[in-house]
Amino acid sequence: MARSLQYLKMGLDFYHHICNTCLSTPEELGRNTPKFQSCAGCKLVSYCSRSHQKSDWREHKSFCMEVQKLLQARNCATLFSPLNEPTHQSLYNHQSTLIAAIEKQLKRNLTFCERSMIYFPDICGLCLRPNGSAFENLECLDLVFVGPDCPPPDEDLINSIYEKHSDKKLNINFYPGVLYHEMTLGEVSPNIIVAFNCGFHEFKGQHCDTWEKTIKFILTVANAFLVTTSYTLKEAEDDSQPFIEEERVEILKLCQNNPFKSLNPHRNPERSESAIFFFNQFLSVFKIKNKP
Repeated sequence: MARSLQYLKMGLDFYHHICNTCLSTPEELGRNTPKFQSCAGCKLVSYCSRSHQKSDWREHKSFCMEVQKLLQARNCATLFSPLNEPTHQSLYNHQSTLIAAIEKQLKRNLTFCERSMIYFPDICGLCLRPNGSAFENLECLDLVFVGPDCPPPDEDLINSIYEKHSDKKLNINFYPGVLYHEMTLGEVSPNIIVAFNCGFHEFKGQHCDTWEKTIKFILTVANAFLVTTSYTLKEAEDDSQPFIEEERVEILKLCQNNPFKSLNPHRNPERSESAIFFFNQFLSVFKIKNKP
């Protein structure tokens, strides 16, 4: 219960890569910090150090032990690996079943934090499988940063990406000031296109609107996933309209709260009455279908 209150007081959603004791992220603790380790028992929470894991064990123990019993009974590596061709509905049903089963064995309701471990696990937001399972055979990862607001190459960012994917070949390229629809994709089309805090709606109908051509270009990239993020729910809804109305687009997630949003809140200094917002606060995911 104490951990749940700590999350609520800090205004944080549960996030499986945050230390479950101090609620710090690897970025906050610095690059020299050892990699966070997941709980070997339940594989649902992470810790920045062995000492923090030990200090949390008293509160985490009963839940963790029941999860381990479920894993042994089902002979699976994680609570979510048994899902076959999961959908968002089947995932939700599976999560509800897990919560009911654990609560029955514990003879108590799960805390906010424990329920969040089930509802926000370390799974891919696109294929809904445990993270890493879809990339087991991936040998090379190409990352391209492009756009009028794209910063120049960031050494710290590049190094952090290399550290997280040290077992794979990486190609990272930055194209500051280049518009996406002006690029030549070459023989290899992207698997995932991400538009951070995209603001599609802001320039619609204006002569300076470059998004119109870019959106048309994106719709030609068959079988690619498109991920968009927005500051507010209203902006997320407006930014999603071009794709909701498009027959060739399958909606996977629409205007949902993004667990990877910025940790710190922000406010527009030019508008004192504006509400607090987070970078990348809302998330939508689409899939571009093959041409008919």
